[in-house]
This record gives sequence, structure tokens and C-alpha cells, in this order.
Amino acid sequence: MRYDGARFSIFNRNNTPGINDNRCAQLLETRDGTLWILTDLGLISYRDRKFRSLTGQDGLPAKISKEFESPDGGLILAGRDGLFSWQNGRSIPLLTEGVHPGDGDLIYQDRAGAIWFGLHFGAFYKFSNGKLVNYPTLSILPQQQQNDRVIAALEDRQGRLWFGTTSAWRG
Repeated sequence: MRYDGARFSIFNRNNTPGINDNRCAQLLETRDGTLWILTDLGLISYRDRKFRSLTGQDGLPAKISKEFESPDGGLILAGRDGLFSWQNGRSIPLLTEGVHPGDGDLIYQDRAGAIWFGLHFGAFYKFSNGKLVNYPTLSILPQQQQNDRVIAALEDRQGRLWFGTTSAWRG
């Protein structure tokens, strides 16, 4: 659905060519003006007044749960099997070493482009410049429960990162 300031326009798979799924999980506009729509079936792009659906058959990774703009203006996709860059119609693995950011409670991109993700059982990671850093939440919050998880993130105006867990806030 789009609102132009006066009225709403409905776009769906029944009335709009190029749309294959009506459920929208996330919207992202990249610097080049492309609107990316994350759906249960994959991605839909909207550019030059045309929608185009992309699925695993087009090379997308499985079970995408979040999309981000990369520092170069492309897409980074977080999915069940890792982090991927989507460039020129193909997926390029960035991180697939047994860590599954799409399965967690939090996936967040800070202003510098680093991607933070919190997984179940206290695992918390930062992926930046091709490197993965693990921050065990037990070392951050020593009093916490074994099953505590990072579930929220925000970068404030001063550039400080705030993280919320199931038991406390930490800045």
C-alpha cells in the first residue's frame, strides 16, 4: 500500500504484475531509489514504476529474515544460512560459518554498516568488514540467566549503541 498524502493505493498480486506475495515483512529503499520488499517468498523490487519478484529460483538465499543496504548501496540479506550480498542478480556469501543470523531474536545494522545479531542461548555477534566477533552475553551481564537473549538495539545521536536483553538494558 502507498500513501501519497491524499489517498492510499493498493498493490497486490491480484492487481499488479510482478508481485507474487501479498505479505510484506520489511521495506527498504536503497540509495539508487529501488524499493525492496521482503516477503515470505523472497524479495520484490520496485524501480522505474515496475515490480519484480525474486525467489530462490533466482538465486536468493533461503528464508531471508532481514534486508539491509550495504555501504556500497547494494543489499545485504540475513537468512537461515548466513549473511549474503545480493549483487547483479546473484547471492554472494559473506558469512556462512555455522552462524545463522536469520534464526535469532535481533538483527540490527549500525550507522557504520556493522551488522549485529543476537541468537538464542546468549550468543551475540557483530559482523563488520568481513570479520565476525562473538560477544558472549554471559561476559557482558554476569548475573544473567543462562537463557538471556539480546532482543533490541538502537544507536543514539551520539553514536552509542544500546542493547536490550530479556533481563536488562545495556548501553
